[in-house]
Amino acid sequence: MRPLLMLLLLSLIIAVHESGHFVAMRLGGVTVEEFSIGLGPTLYERRGEVTVFRIRLLPFGGYVSPADKGPGSLGAASRPVRCIIFLAGMVMNALTAFLVLLLVPAAWKGQRSRGLRRLVSALVGSFGYWLSFPFLFLYLLVTRGTSLFRGLTGPIGIIMGRADGTGQTGETGQKEDEEAPRKVAVPLPVWLAHNFALLSAAIAGFNLLPIYPLDGGQVVSALLEGFGPSVIALYEAAGLLIFASLVLIVFLIDFTWLSRRNRP
Repeated sequence: MRPLLMLLLLSLIIAVHESGHFVAMRLGGVTVEEFSIGLGPTLYERRGEVTVFRIRLLPFGGYVSPADKGPGSLGAASRPVRCIIFLAGMVMNALTAFLVLLLVPAAWKGQRSRGLRRLVSALVGSFGYWLSFPFLFLYLLVTRGTSLFRGLTGPIGIIMGRADGTGQTGETGQKEDEEAPRKVAVPLPVWLAHNFALLSAAIAGFNLLPIYPLDGGQVVSALLEGFGPSVIALYEAAGLLIFASLVLIVFLIDFTWLSRRNRP
């Protein structure tokens, strides 16, 4: 049951992340043609005046698709507006994580909240984190349309790697005591909220890395525009190489871990 619950949490986290990009685009005057949560075949579709909202079958990603041309396109927006758009998803995840970590401990048995400290810890730890579960490897790539890697050339969406499940010990979770660390039973809603917050913070921290095509890398690309297209192309090519190398390393680490785990 735990992998299913985590998938549901990831879908919600992705929706929060993409809503940040969506709101920033609308406020910045950028036309949003599609807001999609998930990949693959469409399960639900609603057409607004400008934007098509879709929920797809596989909860492994999400994206907002801005207009390609015209005054409402992303390219027509000013550099500060584009940087805000790129950062909006991370900000939304971080704010959501902070609010959950702030409110949940206070609501459970009157515990004093340590939301800010936990959020900072999760953000810092996310640089060494990658998002995964035992026997379930999730590599969430930004996509546009039906092409998986087309999205790496400039969409606004969520990209994630691998994580370790944020330290949960089971569906009851665990709580750190103020005086001495010990494992205690935690209600399932509290466990879900805790993991939702930490995964949100991890996603925010990971996407902040200045590696193209992560959101942080998109910001760097925008800031490099004054140096000419050749510099931007070199930076983005290097970022894609680093990102692909990270994915390959994670696959190798996971494969080695599973091989050792399954040895008789």
